Amino acid sequence: MKQRKLMDRALKTLDSITLTNEEYSGFGGLRTITEKREEVGYLKSYELDLINSLLTQGGPTHRKIQLDSNTKRSLNQLEIGFHAVRRSVEAGKVIMENAFKLLLSCPSGLSSSQVSVKFDESYDRVPHPDINLDSSISEIWDQKVQQSTSLFNGKKFRYGGHSGLEPHVCLHLGLTDYRTFMGTNLNPSWERFLVASEDDCKQCQHTSSPLGNGAIVETSDNMILVLQRSNNVGEFPGYLVFPGGHPEPEEVGITSHKCENSELRNSKISQEMFDSIIREVVEEIGVPASTLNDPLFIGISRRVLNVRPTAFFFIKCNLESTKVQQLYSSAQDGFESTKLYIIQPGKLESMASKMPGCHRGGFALYKLMLECGKNIK
Repeated sequence: MKQRKLMDRALKTLDSITLTNEEYSGFGGLRTITEKREEVGYLKSYELDLINSLLTQGGPTHRKIQLDSNTKRSLNQLEIGFHAVRRSVEAGKVIMENAFKLLLSCPSGLSSSQVSVKFDESYDRVPHPDINLDSSISEIWDQKVQQSTSLFNGKKFRYGGHSGLEPHVCLHLGLTDYRTFMGTNLNPSWERFLVASEDDCKQCQHTSSPLGNGAIVETSDNMILVLQRSNNVGEFPGYLVFPGGHPEPEEVGITSHKCENSELRNSKISQEMFDSIIREVVEEIGVPASTLNDPLFIGISRRVLNVRPTAFFFIKCNLESTKVQQLYSSAQDGFESTKLYIIQPGKLESMASKMPGCHRGGFALYKLMLECGKNIK
């Protein structure tokens, strides 16, 4: 009976690994550990403890003890299976983190007069019909607040699609907040919030999907600016990114959908799309706003992992890269990054593999802009 309980415990441990990595099961030809457990058979108690040790430490601890050949073969098979799964999971995780989808491409680059906004509650998040899943939003937020009292539940613009094509596009925006973002897009079970649909907006109707922004900044000597994120940031610590953040509803006095003049409100939000990316570059890089040309909107990319949308802009800076590097040391939000890379456009490709999917999408939009420029010439 004791051995049977140990066997059950070991098998539950095996099952827990499958559940932990369930979200990556579609990548890398992943074979679950539970397929391997049938090869283990009925083992002695100390051998079951070795399995648990193997799973928790990831090392071949069973080689320190004399086992019969059949048991050793079974444990070797288990270890091989375990490490194969671990490698597949890691490979799958990298694929998801780097993967992106272009939701909108404007390679000619649009000015603020060519981009309008329709802000409406019809573009807000739709609650999920699974009450238990939706209640996890509050649970996750409460846990995060207990871990970090500095968390602030600020308002964000929610991406709800777009209409029109170049030379004029209209962004459809709703209202969401950081709490809902943490509880849906960054939820460990984020995929459960998705709807099976080819329509992107319908697929993500239950997620917060706040619209972020990013900028491909080119210096006067034709170099591109890339940041390495600090290890203290919430998303993708240590990764390479373009400078950026979010357009902020509260910057234009928006806390709800109540408004008497919707046309004026939409105009203010549209301008915030462009003003906010200038703010982000100034705060993260340290260059004066007066050295930056008007941003050009080049499109929206979405990270496959937790369906995170980001609007990208191209901005020309009239400072040389050496001066930009000097100013970076005193950037207001310098704590968010640890290093500024000054990169030749032709060498960006090698760095893009170290970017989250939405920023790799930004790089793809930049390449499309360059290609469009060549064709125009």
